[in-house]
Amino acid sequence: MAADSPGEPGRDSKGPNPLNNVYFGEQHLHTQDSPDAFAMGTRNTQDDAYNYCKGKPVKKSTTGQVAQKRTPYDWCAVTDHAYLLGLLPLTLDSANALSKTEVGKLIRTGKPEDSDKAFGLMMKEVQAGRAPEGFDDMKVQQSAWANQKKIANKHNVPGKFTTLIAFEWTSLPNGANMHRNVFFRDDEGPDVIFTAVDSDRPEDLWAYLDVQRKEGHETFAIPHNANVSNSMMYAPMMSDGSPFNKRRAMIRARNEVATEIIQTKGQSDTHPALSPNDEFADFEMFEHLLGTGGVVGKIDYSYVRHALTNGLGFQEMLGANPFKYGIVAGADSHDGMSDNEEFNYTGVHGLTDDTPQRRLTGGASTAGEPPLLFGTPGATAVWAPENTRAAIFDAIRRKETYGTSGPLMRVRFFGGWNYASDLDEDKKFVEKAYKSGVPMGGDLPAKPAKSKAPTFAVWAQKDPESGNLDRVQIVKGWFANGHPWEKIYDVA
Repeated sequence: MAADSPGEPGRDSKGPNPLNNVYFGEQHLHTQDSPDAFAMGTRNTQDDAYNYCKGKPVKKSTTGQVAQKRTPYDWCAVTDHAYLLGLLPLTLDSANALSKTEVGKLIRTGKPEDSDKAFGLMMKEVQAGRAPEGFDDMKVQQSAWANQKKIANKHNVPGKFTTLIAFEWTSLPNGANMHRNVFFRDDEGPDVIFTAVDSDRPEDLWAYLDVQRKEGHETFAIPHNANVSNSMMYAPMMSDGSPFNKRRAMIRARNEVATEIIQTKGQSDTHPALSPNDEFADFEMFEHLLGTGGVVGKIDYSYVRHALTNGLGFQEMLGANPFKYGIVAGADSHDGMSDNEEFNYTGVHGLTDDTPQRRLTGGASTAGEPPLLFGTPGATAVWAPENTRAAIFDAIRRKETYGTSGPLMRVRFFGGWNYASDLDEDKKFVEKAYKSGVPMGGDLPAKPAKSKAPTFAVWAQKDPESGNLDRVQIVKGWFANGHPWEKIYDVA
């Protein structure tokens, strides 16, 4: 059909669409300016990353293969690691002092085994909350950050292609992934980024975000790979073990508006042990802690679905919900390419998985995981009135967004107390759904006196480049008797 959803104008309508269009994009992507990507042999730049998302042909730096998306994205965020941002490329300059460091000497040999050693040194240092010897020049990192913002703004064309200014905070205590991607709404962004060297505690990152907001930079953070957080990402307490109170829960909810449900390192939706009645709970599992050689992490507070229902319990007990998340997905590719299309996959970690043979036969990668464990990147969809930086940012902040495992299916979901039973057949479906209810991510108003239960309206359309839709399910989650519960319904 011509329109993105029944009852609304098409994407080419003049002016903002009050009923919103769907815009697909990437919110988690790395280039050569991330130290791990550079150690993996990646030399693709931020310009390459944006061009690839736009659908332009881009040469993969490790193989020379030209890759191109069949369906371009509408928006993209490059989230290079704040930790050692832009420093590794400088090691190739013999006149630069970084070339003389232990890490620099290993990188300069060009040997994969030496790159692995360099990566291992950096992993050890980031877990300890410090930079490798010689890599503590913040002026160089600030220059790299200024350049990253400049490139993002160069590729931002309102109405055609949107970029978001962003970086990744990479806390990794004892191999437990606590990473967050940080996004900004404006065109300037902050002068200074926040790294794991500054602090590996998420509470300190939230304080940084609150400061930036006071400075005029609207911002939020998005956690990712909770599946390998060793039960730390959605723990029912602060990182120092102290309990949540209402104020602390509100601080987290203010600063973390969405969470990543799937990416190339597996899904963080749920685990078979947490959802034993879900036949799809074992989809694209990835369970071991990063860089540990196979240590399996704890699961009880490592998955999104469990966190959402636990959040309902906090809402009842404290009057605030620290886990009130919208849903996104992403790549976390470390080669500058967000290749979400399964028929168009070129690998995600540089030299370690850039050919089919390496993906099928490779042993442990630079980060410690065999390539067979990686999947194609996920994709994020947002419902927004127009394709601009402010509109995309605001759509994620209000949680009218969803994540997929890669295919670009179109999905709308609404909830209300008095929807007509034939609403899904109405030509003004979307208009009426907004008027008398709320979209995905919204809060239902208080239950009217005569209503027994809410009604949900779902609309879904397949990605024309992917498989048919098999079914629509709704997972009901609730908190009772001190525990989260769930029930799965096949609704179509």
